[in-house]
Amino acid sequence: MSYNKAFNYALRLLNRRWYAESEIEQKLKKKDYSKFCIKEVIQNLRNENYINDNRFVESWIRDRINLKPMGKVRIRYELCSKGINKQIIDEKLSLLLSEDLEYKLALNLARKKINSRLDTTKDSAEWLYGFLMRRGFTTYTISQVVRELDMTEEK
Repeated sequence: MSYNKAFNYALRLLNRRWYAESEIEQKLKKKDYSKFCIKEVIQNLRNENYINDNRFVESWIRDRINLKPMGKVRIRYELCSKGINKQIIDEKLSLLLSEDLEYKLALNLARKKINSRLDTTKDSAEWLYGFLMRRGFTTYTISQVVRELDMTEEK
C-alpha cells in the first residue's frame, strides 16, 4: 500500500480528534501498511506538527479536568495505555493538575454525586470512596473529601 494512502488515512483520523503518535502507528499497522511506510508517515506528521504527544497529553488532561473530572491515577493510566512516555505524562500532570486542584475536583464531584443520589444510607461513605477510587483519585485525597463532607454534614 502506498505512502499517500497511509498519510491521507492518518490525516482523516486527525481531522476528527487529536491522537497520540502511538495510536496513529497502531491504526496504520491494523491497515497493514509496511513498517517503513508507517515510519515515514509518522515522521512527516511530526514534522508538520499534526501529531505532538506533549500537546495531546495537555489536551487530554484539560479534558479530564473540565469535562469529566478524574484524578491523577486514572489520567496516568489512560495515557500510559495510549503509549505515551511516562516522563511526558508526569511532567504535564504536575504542571496542570496540582494536589489542590485535584482535591477541589474530587470534592465538587462528590458533592454533585451525593446530591443526585437517592439512596442515602450509612454506606454512603463507602460508596463515595469506591466512586472516587474508580475516578482515579488517591486514597489521601478521598479521605480528605470524606472528612470534609462529614464535617459539613454535622454542622
